[in-house]
Amino acid sequence: VGQLVFAMPCSGLRQPLLEEPHDLEKGPGQTQQTSGYLAVCEQCGSPWCRCPKGKCDCPPIAATTGLKRHRGKFVFSLDRSEALDASEKQLLEHVVGFVGGKLTSVNELLGTLVVELTDAPEKVQTALSCAGFQVTLRSELALGQSRAMLKIEGMMCSSCVGTVEKALLEVPGVSAVSVNLLTRSADVDFENTEMQDVLDAVEEVGFEATLIRESPVPGSSSAAEAQGSVASFRVEGMTCASCVGAVENTISQIEGVQSASVSLLGHRAEVILEKPGLAATIVEAIEDIGFEAELISEEALTRSASSDRPSEIPVILGGSVDEAGLRKAAATLRGVRGVVLHKNLRRARILYEPRLIGARKLLAELDHVCKYSQETPEDPSAATLHSLRWRFSLALLPTLVIVILAEHIVAWPWSNEILPRLPLAGPVVLGLAAFVLFYCGQSFHIAAISAAQHGATTMNTLVSLSTTLSFFYGAFGAFYDFFSDESDFSISMAAMFCETSAVLVPVLLLGRLLEVQAKARTMAAVHRLSSKRPSVARLVHKGGSEEEVSWDLIEVNDLLRVLPGETVPADGEVASEAAALCDEALLTGESAPVKKARGSKVIGGSTCTQSGFLMRAEGVGNSTTLARIVQLVEEAQTRRPTVQKTVDLLASYFTPTVLALAAIAFGVWAPYGIPFAVTRAVSILVIACPCSFGLATPTAVMVATGRAASHGCLVKDSIVWERTRKLKHAVLDKTGTITKGRPQVAAVALLPGAEALPAAQPGPKAAVCMATMLEFDDGRKQQCLPELAARVGWLLASVEAGSEHVLAQAILEWGRSVSSGQLAEAERFTNMPGEGVSCHVAKVGAIRVGSVEFLGVPSSGTAGAWVRQQQEDACVVVALEACGQLCALLALRDELQEDAALAVKSLQARGLTVWMCTGDQPATANAVAARIGLLPQQVRAACLPDAKAQFVQELSKTADVLMVGDGMNDAAALACASVGVAIGAGSQITADSAQVILVRSSLKDLVFFLDLGSATMRTMYRNFAWALSFNIVGIPLAAGLGAPWNLWLPPIA
Repeated sequence: VGQLVFAMPCSGLRQPLLEEPHDLEKGPGQTQQTSGYLAVCEQCGSPWCRCPKGKCDCPPIAATTGLKRHRGKFVFSLDRSEALDASEKQLLEHVVGFVGGKLTSVNELLGTLVVELTDAPEKVQTALSCAGFQVTLRSELALGQSRAMLKIEGMMCSSCVGTVEKALLEVPGVSAVSVNLLTRSADVDFENTEMQDVLDAVEEVGFEATLIRESPVPGSSSAAEAQGSVASFRVEGMTCASCVGAVENTISQIEGVQSASVSLLGHRAEVILEKPGLAATIVEAIEDIGFEAELISEEALTRSASSDRPSEIPVILGGSVDEAGLRKAAATLRGVRGVVLHKNLRRARILYEPRLIGARKLLAELDHVCKYSQETPEDPSAATLHSLRWRFSLALLPTLVIVILAEHIVAWPWSNEILPRLPLAGPVVLGLAAFVLFYCGQSFHIAAISAAQHGATTMNTLVSLSTTLSFFYGAFGAFYDFFSDESDFSISMAAMFCETSAVLVPVLLLGRLLEVQAKARTMAAVHRLSSKRPSVARLVHKGGSEEEVSWDLIEVNDLLRVLPGETVPADGEVASEAAALCDEALLTGESAPVKKARGSKVIGGSTCTQSGFLMRAEGVGNSTTLARIVQLVEEAQTRRPTVQKTVDLLASYFTPTVLALAAIAFGVWAPYGIPFAVTRAVSILVIACPCSFGLATPTAVMVATGRAASHGCLVKDSIVWERTRKLKHAVLDKTGTITKGRPQVAAVALLPGAEALPAAQPGPKAAVCMATMLEFDDGRKQQCLPELAARVGWLLASVEAGSEHVLAQAILEWGRSVSSGQLAEAERFTNMPGEGVSCHVAKVGAIRVGSVEFLGVPSSGTAGAWVRQQQEDACVVVALEACGQLCALLALRDELQEDAALAVKSLQARGLTVWMCTGDQPATANAVAARIGLLPQQVRAACLPDAKAQFVQELSKTADVLMVGDGMNDAAALACASVGVAIGAGSQITADSAQVILVRSSLKDLVFFLDLGSATMRTMYRNFAWALSFNIVGIPLAAGLGAPWNLWLPPIA
């Protein structure tokens, strides 16, 4: 127990708290020690117990030690109406510290405490209760390994990158660092480390660092604690907004529910749960208030439900509120992930999860500390370009004057002396050179000094050292010549060295200006995507009135109006009947407008080209498709391929090597004349170019990633560019990859058992359904066909009405097209995965629908021959049985992608061995393979997910493997492959497992990606070869190795 520190009694407490230890009064029931320490209650273990001795009814603090222990940040509600005085706040801090915690903030406005603790939170609650504070645990945020993206200003070359990485890795708790020169950013993985320590480490080595975002590392304890599940429910009976509110309130009151979002139009509820297993409780609660509910799906909460990157709201601090006040107020709100403040401004960005709290609601809760302030997106290179242009322009005229005087183009300044032996040109050249070098070129010197203070060398070190050395050597020679009668160093020679230093500054400024412009151009693809975001949206209120709101303030489930020619402001669903056309070319690369009707999904950033519509917002802020695409591209551009890491390592040794060579050259040539020796040393320092190494790889990666994004190929990891040239095998999934993934009924065979089915009213396509009647009397075929097709269609539609299987949906669509009327209800429904279904239908009896093997269709006879014929034609055959009698056979075919055969041919032309791996039966798989030019031995059929992954692993033992898939069953195989490519229309889990996503679901984009990968690697190696050749040839010539043949490079070459 800690020593007493309070100078005055704490109100409401029976025990006196004294500053100095002396004899203490006996408190009620407590005998206090006289050593300056509070006595600890023998029963509850608290030194602040308020109970009489021997009659303590407080729960023992030690009893909580058996509870789950983990490091976390906990928010407690303080049940107290009056304000806390200074001593009570200090008492709170000591009580929390007594149980091993740390009180990080007290918000009296909201009545909350935030405590960081490596123990059970009940311990804090018990200890505070003993001290007279009634608190309730409100929320919890588990801590663990985090990943932060930092914006870093001031880096010029690969040596700078190495300096920043070294500084960050020296911070305790930092486990991994990846710094990108072009994007001026760094990804940092850290644990148990304050973010400010990370930022300070960068600034201590001379660079500016700003936090962009921070999130849990996938797979870490923090990510695991934060991850729950998302459940979707179908809710029937809602008729108005009041019904929606009643359902949302009911769900939200259930313990373990993080948030609930109910759609009136979609009759759906999406609920984010802290843990799985609450679906039955939610269904029961909804039904208790008079609505019908059914669980649709429940899955782990991944990026599909919560974006890795939180959404942001720009705000301006109000009144006297400071950074700490804003952070404390925001920390008490569920859904707020952090606050990022702008440097030297009263502006900030609040990071939040839009599915947990809406933007407008968040601002209303924080209205007392901040206000919304709309930000205009700025070009991150604009300030740098402006500064470089200004200093370059400022240096031009003085440099021109220096050249004219130093080269004696004008003679009179040299013939007119202001003092004996001091021509006018001398001080003019010296003064102008000093202005150009130390004012216009000050950025080089500041960066070099900062790096030197921390033992680092960069490109700025070479520039600063060479120009400064040349200038001071010239200045020293000029003064020496003026004051010494024996000097052989003329003022004219001094002017030449001053000219060298002065001319180098604008030349280097111009080079850096062009370099920054080139970097900006490589980011053009990302900027074009980001600029597609609209600034405002039309919000439709419940009464029908409309209001323009900022894009930042759109909330999930907002009803928005989009007019022709306007940009869709968020991801969502069309909520009006009017048909519209949307141009999604920027996101998918598809030039043809896409038709949108009620229920169609729309993508934020696309353009409505014809007929406006109402939409219900589903993805807002950084949860939109557009924001995720930008995030993927940015992350891919930030990660460095292996070749770049090798080059960066080489560049980190380059600058010290150049400095050593300059010193050696000076020493070698000094006996032959100091001026020549200085010139050689300066030439080496100037000609050396570590930037050429540092930019050789990232420029190629940036351009390739941006170009791929503009063609609908999203590259998540730049390492794949290297692997594209090493691929030897390509494994393609069939359904949804080679085929369209939307099977349709291609042929139907009706059997005599169909005559026993109940009569049904024929539908519009019953007479033209192209069915075949097997084993019937030839004279009855034509007249019975529409009637029997209607009976079969009605029964199949009744059975498959509740199924979401892709084959069931195709059968249901056909059944409804050939029959009409009310469907029957299928009872006692049983699903046998991979085989079929069985159920009972009133007035019919027992029904089975499934594969021919499941129903035991004989392989002989006309039925068996029909089945074989359809399977050879790449069809899947499904049979219908009623009361033990075979009634019909349906052949379903999934049509090939238009460019599938051409893509396979292109892959084979690249030298890849192409395989098809599918879960379909061998007959169907071989038929599809034959249509795209694959041999039977290149087909792996009837493969379950683990078999697909095992096949990819077997191939990977000898060569790099490309895997392309779209379904959830492909996720494991994609993760095992050297390069995993997900078809964009596939599942979210598949996309998360892959390294490349094809937005348009077109295999021709796969060929484009591979061609681009080969071109990118060629560009990388070509850039590196040029950089290496330049330095290998330039440095020896600058050192004077060609002097015997009068071949050398001057400093300004």
